[in-house]
Amino acid sequence: MLDEVAVDLVPVVMGKGRPFFGSLAVEDVPLGDPTVCVQGDRVTHLVFPVRRVGLSEVAGGPAV
Repeated sequence: MLDEVAVDLVPVVMGKGRPFFGSLAVEDVPLGDPTVCVQGDRVTHLVFPVRRVGLSEVAGGPAV
């Protein structure tokens, strides 16, 4: 189980600039707003908390 996700974001376009991650599915893990944002030299380091949701919220219903 994940508590947070760290991303090192480097703005680079390769080829035709197609999206790297594609579309999101219901099974994907929703992330909260970044808790850490450090701007480096041509890179941004971000840390996102993993949002905990109720099982029915993931299925499209209200959280329990």
